[in-house]
Formats: sequence, structure tokens, C-alpha cells
Amino acid sequence: MHGEARQKIEEDAQSGKENQPQQDVPRHVQQELTNRGIEIGADGNVTWADGALAHPRNWKMPRKLYDTGVLTTFITISFFFGQAAGGLLFPPYTESFGRKRTNVLAAVAYVVSCIVVGAPQSLPAIIIGRFFNGFLSALPTVVGSGALEDMWSIRPRVWAIDTWIKGSIIGIAVGPAFATYVSTSLGWPWVYHISAILLAGNSFLFLWTKESRPSVVLKREIVLVERTTGFRGLQQDKADHVPDLSTFARTMLCRPVRFFFTEPIICTVSIMSAVIFSSVYLQTEGLTVTYQVFGFSEREASLVYLTWIIGLILTIPLRLFDWHVLSARIRQRKAITPEDKITGFFVAAPVLCAALWWFAWTVPPYAPTISPFVSLAALILVGACLNEFDGILQGYLTDSYAMYAASANAPLAVIRGILSGAFPIFARQMFTNLGSNISTSILAIIATVFVGIAIWFWFYAAKIRESSSWAVSVNRKDDGEEERKNIPKPLQLA
Repeated sequence: MHGEARQKIEEDAQSGKENQPQQDVPRHVQQELTNRGIEIGADGNVTWADGALAHPRNWKMPRKLYDTGVLTTFITISFFFGQAAGGLLFPPYTESFGRKRTNVLAAVAYVVSCIVVGAPQSLPAIIIGRFFNGFLSALPTVVGSGALEDMWSIRPRVWAIDTWIKGSIIGIAVGPAFATYVSTSLGWPWVYHISAILLAGNSFLFLWTKESRPSVVLKREIVLVERTTGFRGLQQDKADHVPDLSTFARTMLCRPVRFFFTEPIICTVSIMSAVIFSSVYLQTEGLTVTYQVFGFSEREASLVYLTWIIGLILTIPLRLFDWHVLSARIRQRKAITPEDKITGFFVAAPVLCAALWWFAWTVPPYAPTISPFVSLAALILVGACLNEFDGILQGYLTDSYAMYAASANAPLAVIRGILSGAFPIFARQMFTNLGSNISTSILAIIATVFVGIAIWFWFYAAKIRESSSWAVSVNRKDDGEEERKNIPKPLQLA
């Protein structure tokens, strides 16, 4: 019986019969429909007329290109533009009001943003969630350097900064393989489900951290002393005073922007480090194309980034050398300068240049018969150099700008966020259309220019830093004097 009813419906549809009578459409309504490129079909239903300009297929080319561009790129760039925005806001905020509370709230909010991206099949929700992913990720990306400066003096900070940077590079290296295997096995939403679960545990750990911003801790101690003694005549040094929100918005929120345009070292380091680190995101798209030519599957190609982790091991001797240099200066009672800790940068600049040229011309189509392990060896060196460019240069800004380290590193994060959002948009097309040889050669040319900047740094970095009114002027004989200079002055009677 059910089959007969279904057959009857299909016959009625084919013959144009209606189950319900159609109401006559007034002429003025028909005219309005015609003006809009719409008509009433033989079945009485409203449909598109041939050549209707309002139909998306018939939109003008600029409109199609604009909407297509937004849809295809904004999911990618929303994360990094969010990171750029967070890179401007969070550093001066945490320098003024403290780090722990912001870290805890941001960690919880990041979990929520992952849930938002992975839960609904809604494009607006994905874009908004990705933006807040990036916005909140600015805290560990930028503010981390300031928190490490709070806790560690200049010599042990060698290892603290290095460990922090290595962690981020390991994450970038593991990320493509993790995302590829999870998305191809469980579906892409599970990438965010699993991330939310792992980060929820991370948020829990943040609850047991302590506030590290010295000026904020000192303010709390003053309040405790006043409550205990009843005396209200204590004050902090003005430079370390915790401001109210209006003062913060008026004077300190623009500090990263002011640093970028008035501090030559910050400007140079920000551009250089951001370009090198952002090229990682270009390579994460391009290397997949390169190694699929070798016959690698999508999953196998995602594993090539693990070579960067091997490269991190090669940087350990450089950290031991830095430690040796600083220890020798302390024993000799000589002044320690931020420039004493950037040997790794001087080594990495020419090595990165050579590694990229090496990789560029040992892969297809120029070298189709060379083993892929030859180019993978070059990627090991690239991983080592990424650690030096990012870690050493961020460490240099941290040492140079001490209590303003987060704001000094903020321009780097902003530029990196913008470039990291832009590079993946054209990376796959670039490597597909130009080929891996030409595409990587472009990166090698940029790295060659940075060799010249490294030489310039060798001769002039210290002079430029000493001329800055914000950077520390180092004149000390031991490892702790700089930190003592940056600790707020003792309590004074008002």
C-alpha cells in the first residue's frame, strides 16, 4: 500500500498535478517577481528565471571573488589575527595587573573556544572560535617571556627561555601529524575535542601557579602590612605602581606600538624573527606537496616535520657554550650584557641560509632521483635554526628590556600573527605552481638577507641598545645585580 501511494505522488509530480489548488498570483506581484529574476513554474512553485542576476551563480566576478576569498581564508587567518590582537593587549595588561589571574581565565576560555570550534557545524561559530583560539594563545606566546624574566636571573634564563621555545617548536612539529591522523581517522572536529580535553588539564594546573609580576606581588605585600599594622603611609616606586584601568588604557596599552616604532632593535628583531617563524606555517603547507611527489601519503608527509625535533638536540651545545661564557664573565667580575647570549643567532643565520638552499635543490622536480632523506637532513638543520632565531632573539629582547619584556616581544607576536595568517593562504598554490625548488629558493633568499642583518647586529646591537631610554643599561659585576636593579625600591614612608 505504501509503495502504491509513493508511485501516485511521483506520477502527480511528473504530470504537473497539484495536491492543493494554487492561489492566483496578482499581476503586480508577478511583475515584482520578474523584476527580481524570479518566476512561477508550471508546478506553481516560485523558482529562478534563466539568467537571474540575483542567483549566486550569476553574481559579478568581484562579488564572487570577495566572498570566496573571505570564506576560504578567514578560517585560517582568524586564528592568527586573533593572536595579533592578543599580542597587543595582553603584554601591557599583565605587566600592569599581574599574570596568574589572566593565565587561568585565558586557559579556561581557550578550552571553551576549542569546544565551540569542534561542536557545531556552523561556519560563523568556527570563525569566531578560531579567532579566540588565536587571541588567547597570545598569552603563552608573548607573555611567557615576561613571566620567565620575572622568575629567572640572566644566567639561568638561558635554559628557561630555551625550554619554552623548544616546547613551542615541538608543538608545531607534532601538530600536523596529530591533526592529519586524527582528522583522517575520527574527523576534523575531534582535533578540537581532544585539544579541549588536554587543555582542560592544563587549565587545572594553572590554579597552582603563583603570581610572578614583582610589582603586583609587592602591592599585595603592602596591603597585608597595612592590614596587619593599621599603618597607611607606605608607597611603591612610581615606576612599579599598579595603575587603575583608565590610566592603563591611556598610557600603557600603546606601549608595544610605541616600542616598535621608536626602538630600532625591537623593530629589526620583530620583523626578522616573525618572518622566519611564520615561514614555518608556509612550509607546513608546502612540504606536504613536496613529499607527496616522492610518493609519500598524506599521513607520511605529515611526519616530516618531526625532523625539526631532532634539530632541537643540535642546539644543546650552544646553550652549554652560553652558560660557559656567562659563568666565565661572572668569575672574572666582568659585566654581562644581553649580547653575550646571542651567539646562537650568529651561528644560526648562515646555517639556515645554507639549509634552505640545500633543501631547495635536493627535491623534485629539479632532483627527482635524489633520496628524500637528503632533503630531510636539511630540515633537521632548519629545526635547529628555528629554535635559535625564535629563542635567542626573544631572549635578547627579554634581557634588554627586562621588566618590559612582554611589551618588547609584543610587536614580534603581532607581525608573526599577521604573517602566519597570510602565508598559508597561498603556500599550497605557491609550491604547486612554482614548484618546491623555486618556492624554497625564495625563502633561502630571505635567509641570505638575514645573514647580513646578523653581521650588522654583531657590530652595532650593543651601541643601539645602550642608546635606548627603555632598554637596560648593563653595568654590573655579578649575575644578580641587574635583577636587583629591577626589583621595586624598598618601602618608603609617604
